[in-house]
Amino acid sequence: MHVCDKLNSIHKRLQWLESKGKQYIDDERIVYAYQIPNLEMQDNYYSLMTLFGPPLESEKLKLFIGSRKDTDLWTYALRHETLLLIISGLDISSYEILFLKNTYAKLKTSVEQKCEFIWVPIHDGPWTTSLEERYTKVTQMMPWYTVEHPTSITEETKKFVRDVWKFYRKPIIVVLDEFGRVKYPNAIHLMYTWGAKAFPFTRVRERALWTTEATRLGSLVLSFDPDLSSMLEAHKWVILYGGGDPKWIQEFIDRVHEVTIVESDISIELIYAGNNTESEQIQRIKNVISAVSPQSHSLSLRKIRYFWTRLESLLISLSQTFSQHAKTYGLGNYLEASTRKRQTSQPFTSTINWQFNRALT
Repeated sequence: MHVCDKLNSIHKRLQWLESKGKQYIDDERIVYAYQIPNLEMQDNYYSLMTLFGPPLESEKLKLFIGSRKDTDLWTYALRHETLLLIISGLDISSYEILFLKNTYAKLKTSVEQKCEFIWVPIHDGPWTTSLEERYTKVTQMMPWYTVEHPTSITEETKKFVRDVWKFYRKPIIVVLDEFGRVKYPNAIHLMYTWGAKAFPFTRVRERALWTTEATRLGSLVLSFDPDLSSMLEAHKWVILYGGGDPKWIQEFIDRVHEVTIVESDISIELIYAGNNTESEQIQRIKNVISAVSPQSHSLSLRKIRYFWTRLESLLISLSQTFSQHAKTYGLGNYLEASTRKRQTSQPFTSTINWQFNRALT
């Protein structure tokens, strides 16, 4: 055999051995990752290295913020902080990022709340120029750490994230404490409901928030808008309605006005909360409402999206924490109905008043 052929054969053999060695290391690492929820580790660095670190143990875990790359995690004081892993696809929306940024800013202003966000972008399939552009755009919107690159996340890690942490398409937030233990496999509903007040984002904290005497369901539903909150404080009846049928909406507004004429001692506020249809259709409906009833209120398109996300998260958080409470207040049926109706253009109404806005104790 010619010398060149022998060298090529040896080279291919070495490449094969190298790939097998890397695969073995990845397999061993992911087996270890499945034990993370039950392990007592020195700090959360080992959990991150197990899931997202490079195949060679001598290398350091690479994270970066925006366009600035920081290659050595050891130089940062993340090992003693609560870590929130934001796991999503590249299709995470701008309004989801905006909400996370607002929560992140509130958390970072408190010296007592030591935590850090890390975005873990999950992507399947080939990597393209357009995906790289999207990835760059998203990272520049995030003021927190990001795993080095979507292509650096192994298939084994993706499988673990889906099998154990149940990530599919919607973003999830996995909470790791300073020892690398999973304290909450998906705290995104907890965060949408309570915001920064939910720190350190554990089930114990979630239960404590729901059982406090200051917890009022109506306030939680409407607290994202100061104008809506003030309506409840003024002991008004707040009627949330939506749908995509202009005729039905006009008839509904007329009927409500008839009731207010008869029951003059009742103060009613109408709030159009839209649905999950196209923004152009919602805007047309809002124009109809302005013409029929100028005194009625309509949420902005951004607040409509946030309202439905927050409402769904609130009811999921409550039902997960207190199944009996969910039955008592009829929230199980309400969640099912509200979720179904926001996915269609069918009309709906829901009333919250100061009497319903009572403590959940």
